[in-house]
Amino acid sequence: MVQVKLPDTKIWIVGQHIPEEILSYKKDNIIIDNLSEDDQKGIRDAYYESSVFVSPLRGPGGTRLKHLAAMAAKLPLVTTSVGAEGLGALDGKEVIIRNSSAEIAEATLQLLEDEKLAEKIAKNARLLVEEKFSWYKMGEYLDKIYVKSAKNE
Repeated sequence: MVQVKLPDTKIWIVGQHIPEEILSYKKDNIIIDNLSEDDQKGIRDAYYESSVFVSPLRGPGGTRLKHLAAMAAKLPLVTTSVGAEGLGALDGKEVIIRNSSAEIAEATLQLLEDEKLAEKIAKNARLLVEEKFSWYKMGEYLDKIYVKSAKNE
């Protein structure tokens, strides 16, 4: 749907252990990079050379670190309600939350076509990461846990 409406758009699929079914989609305007977590340059390039971060997570599991990294890089995020769990992000403010494939494609198109909206989402997402997930905030959170644990001994 995205490439039908915006045929010059390049889709960059980045991840680890990408299934063969997905690898079969590779062509000129669909780039697939099967990166290891040690490939810091490749991962950084993926964030900073992209316009929108699309993460259609369907099932639970793991942390949302890739989402926080995208948000910290001021990259607007389109994800599902499952993908937004634990972020504390509001739909339409710091993230776009859509659950069907068609809705995800529509939201992606909207961000690609509306630069002001993309900038607003990206800026708000970055602020959310700074306010809730910075190293300083994580240190404060851990400190509270340690103090509480010490009092309960």
